[in-house]
Amino acid sequence: MKAAEKLGLARAVRLKIFVGTLLYLGKNYPKGYDYFRDKLRMAFDKNKGVTDPQQIQELLGKCDNIARELETLYMMRQYRVVNKRFREDPRKQRSSM
Repeated sequence: MKAAEKLGLARAVRLKIFVGTLLYLGKNYPKGYDYFRDKLRMAFDKNKGVTDPQQIQELLGKCDNIARELETLYMMRQYRVVNKRFREDPRKQRSSM
């Protein structure tokens, strides 16, 4: 196998990992999994003809950023739920003074 083919194979494996990760993260997407999957498919279909290695790297970087943003979205949602559940009622604190 030539070096160029190995590089293409490495990108294909990385792309497959990104797609799997994004689909997994999309299961809890606020608008629903079907919406997220359809948008993801449209985005990948739009860029399937890209062959320039530099542009492919940029697109893979965007995939990484989207995954991080989704993780942050879910962490913020979890933080808000926990904060809401365990925050004491401010009226109780005032009456005890």
